[in-house]
Amino acid sequence: MLSTHILPRLAPLRTTREPARVGRRHSLQSATGGLASSLSDQAPSGAESGVLQMRDGVQVRFASWRPPGPARGTMWILQGRADFIEKYYETIRELLARGFAVATFDWRGQGGSERLVADPRLNHVECFAPFVGDLQDIVTKRWFAGLPRPFHALAHSMGANVLLQTMARNSGLFASAVLTAPMIALAPNLRPDVARMFSTAFAAAGLGQASIPGGRRNGEVASPFRPDNLLTACPVRYGRAADIVARAPHLTVGRPTVGWLHAALQAMDAVRNASAITAPVLMVAGDRDRVTSTFAAMAFCEALPNARAVSLADCAHEVLLETDAVRARFWEAFDLFHSDQAF
Repeated sequence: MLSTHILPRLAPLRTTREPARVGRRHSLQSATGGLASSLSDQAPSGAESGVLQMRDGVQVRFASWRPPGPARGTMWILQGRADFIEKYYETIRELLARGFAVATFDWRGQGGSERLVADPRLNHVECFAPFVGDLQDIVTKRWFAGLPRPFHALAHSMGANVLLQTMARNSGLFASAVLTAPMIALAPNLRPDVARMFSTAFAAAGLGQASIPGGRRNGEVASPFRPDNLLTACPVRYGRAADIVARAPHLTVGRPTVGWLHAALQAMDAVRNASAITAPVLMVAGDRDRVTSTFAAMAFCEALPNARAVSLADCAHEVLLETDAVRARFWEAFDLFHSDQAF
């Protein structure tokens, strides 16, 4: 059974089917609390989903599940840029089968959460501080006080960057973290130095809401599978995400703005000091990642006091959307990591 709620700040829970729009942002795409399904991928049973209203009024979609038996704790899935909850259905089922409760949410500006600019397909943010604030507020406030402890994190790409910043500030928030393709640095093929010069100049000129050249307006998975795509070598899992997008196009964002790129590069700079993060960390990245730098991720992991790194062969950026063989190696590393830790 799936239930939908909106939780305005810390007010008592009330049920609604259509969250009210925030008045001063009436022209923006508002948040929607329900979960989408397609013929190729259904929402895991037992979901509770809805909308949380952040302290600045922005509405963020969430969902949570509980395992059928005693829980080992709660795994927080923290998505990458342009992701949405539905993309993680398979992973959610696998975590539930391992005895974890699962909680997740769409970052502001993407998925089922409220957009931050008038064009709902542009992925824009001026800095990553609101992401860090949202994560801390959502995890620490009483909205999810009933979820089983301890809290663990499974974070991808941009979500891993936000998680690292958050853990450096609040060491007790998560008992452990598994990071896939963490956004420590851009992949060399994206020419990070040029991207930095370009985004800095355009942002200074007041052009932060302009979209960066290239990319697809409706996101990568809105296009037919190509063997050279940036995400995965698995056409089946790519196709599942594409089916969801076809059923629920409002979940997608496409090209990031110049402002997002500028903010992302600053966020990558912000995680360079790793010494403050003492919780156990497993970092997993692929040798074929053309979005984030696997070399930078491995070097970063070496600076952490309690971390291990795994490089996956034949793996592109989306570790959890990869082929069965790649995912089997990921879950082997994940299970070993969690069996080794005394949480």
